[in-house]
Amino acid sequence: MARRVALARAIICDPKLMFYDEPFTGQDPITRVVLMRLIKRLHDHLNMTSVIISHQVEMMNEIADVVYILSKGHIVAAGPPKTVFKSPDPLVRQFVDGFVGSREVAFHHPSKCIQKDFL
Repeated sequence: MARRVALARAIICDPKLMFYDEPFTGQDPITRVVLMRLIKRLHDHLNMTSVIISHQVEMMNEIADVVYILSKGHIVAAGPPKTVFKSPDPLVRQFVDGFVGSREVAFHHPSKCIQKDFL
């Protein structure tokens, strides 16, 4: 509930860019899905760029159009989640396998673009 109130306060100013810092951390699975859908709806209805910082690989797969994986402050991979999360790059594998195990990442729902090129 507190996150939704904070989100309501933030969108009242009609932002063009919204940063979410680990929005899914500490949430139960149902709340994570509800929050993900809320973020997607806000993005679509308010026509704003959304930047989501998260270690929740499976959630980012569902919501992101483009993902960036950073290591020591440098981008080591960028692109659509399906491409990036299946990359053979050792740093990418270490990140993805560390959060979802060595199994394949599931790709169920292609998302609409939620992020404009901000680099």
